[in-house]
Amino acid sequence: MLDHPPRYALYDDGRHFELMYPTDRSDLPFWLDEASGLSANSVLELACGTGRLSKALAQSGLNVTGIDFSSAMLHHARQNGAAHNASIQWIETDMRSFDLGTQFDLIILTGNSICHLLDTPSLEDCLASIRNHLRPDGKFILSVFVPDQKLLKRHSREPEPFANYCDPNGMGEITVTHTYEYEPDTQIKRIWLQHHLPNGEVEHTTFDMKMYFPMELDALLRYNGFCILNKWADYDRKPFGPDASQQILVCRAGSPE
Repeated sequence: MLDHPPRYALYDDGRHFELMYPTDRSDLPFWLDEASGLSANSVLELACGTGRLSKALAQSGLNVTGIDFSSAMLHHARQNGAAHNASIQWIETDMRSFDLGTQFDLIILTGNSICHLLDTPSLEDCLASIRNHLRPDGKFILSVFVPDQKLLKRHSREPEPFANYCDPNGMGEITVTHTYEYEPDTQIKRIWLQHHLPNGEVEHTTFDMKMYFPMELDALLRYNGFCILNKWADYDRKPFGPDASQQILVCRAGSPE
């Protein structure tokens, strides 16, 4: 297990992150409905980032706590929350080993954040922390993409387009390209981002993501004390199948009844 969570330059400025990954609100009805169906009052979002989802949940009247290991992302989240009158508790901590001294009706891990848990011990530590913070009748909901094996086999050695956005400091347009390699033995995808700045300079960011395949993820959840109640292929609750590009798992702690 790592002594500390990896700190990628990608997460060093929430403004750049939000511009690279424009806000998508299409999933919000799903999360609000899940919270309503559970009569949830307290929600914990792991790896909350700049607080897009936490803010929406808090504005619906829920008591929300968001945790993240990046102080820069949480700084931006606090600003976002205050600007929209959302009362949220923001905590800087590692999602693998947190102790908040309370339990929650609903715990969420979304945005492919599970992919930053790069090995099985890290994932199991995270799941143990989740179990400890989940009320007996509470739910844990996880969402992550389904790895595309065809793309993984095709190493991207030439830079390919990734994002374009205007620098938040008003310096002009930033173009982001990327390359990647995949290591099948570890299921780690290493991604290199090239940030082409308006002044002609190029800044580089490197980060790793663990690929979690559907059957593997199901087994890891069950082995670590979770019962999978539902598994969806999208936020419209399409049943999960072999053509799914997304895996959304609704779980409870404990064994199937």
